Amino acid sequence: MSDTFKFTLDSAPDPYTPVSYSPNPNGFYLSVTYYKKGYNGMYPIGEISIHKSLDENTVVPSAMGAAGPRGTISSKSLQINYYHIHMSGNCKKPFGNILPQINIGQEVVFMVNNLTEDESTDLKIESCSLIIGKTKYTVTPTRFVDNRITDATCEMEEQHGGNYRKRKATQKARRNNRRNNRRHLSRRCK
Repeated sequence: MSDTFKFTLDSAPDPYTPVSYSPNPNGFYLSVTYYKKGYNGMYPIGEISIHKSLDENTVVPSAMGAAGPRGTISSKSLQINYYHIHMSGNCKKPFGNILPQINIGQEVVFMVNNLTEDESTDLKIESCSLIIGKTKYTVTPTRFVDNRITDATCEMEEQHGGNYRKRKATQKARRNNRRNNRRHLSRRCK
């Protein structure tokens, strides 16, 4: 099952405080956590959580935490934390993961592929794409722990003339590698 969500950042958010958005026709809704304002006036998206409310008669197994019994669970959920996921792909840089960023008033499209639920209180996805303006972030999970994605591949692409292309940094690195390989080959031939 695939789901599409659209949301807009209406005003400056409180940092690290989740903002909830209306449910889609399938009953799933999003909460989005924004980090503090960036240098360029944009707001980085730190985490997107997908939720679906549980029926009142759903029996949820209780669990003990360090501080005692866990609170009542009211929804199934999946956390996609762009900051903490161990990523491969071009969203990963030596200094950390590149976070999606949006302006106030900008609409975001969040597409989820193969969103599935089972008898637990966790949700699973095959992949998800976050489209902000001409940039698309595609996360393909490789490992889940409980209701969180812990490892994934992330590709960031930019749209040109209706088609998405991978970030120029990736293209530049590949071009430089080709040039270096040609130089090494030409030296060997001499």
